[in-house]
Amino acid sequence: MAEHVLEDEGLFHLQIGSLACYANNSLSKGRLEVARIINYFQQTVEKVDSSTENALYVAFLESLAFEGDSENANHARLLLAPQYKESEVLKSDVVGLQSK
Repeated sequence: MAEHVLEDEGLFHLQIGSLACYANNSLSKGRLEVARIINYFQQTVEKVDSSTENALYVAFLESLAFEGDSENANHARLLLAPQYKESEVLKSDVVGLQSK
């Protein structure tokens, strides 16, 4: 992941996208890093300017692979705070999945 982030220096949306790819890879393999990454997102998004917040929502939150009924996806959805599940970005993805 570090290689991609360094290659995309100055392109914040792409750097955040690399974090989302890493989170999805960790999610698919059931790695504990998913919890740390989601926790980092939730702590960070409230402390940044609007441009950075937008990058976090669009390039990270929108890119998370929450679909499916796997144990890993279910666990990841539980980690995400309700206000992020209710965001416009995820309403159709996460909330729809929870009603299945």
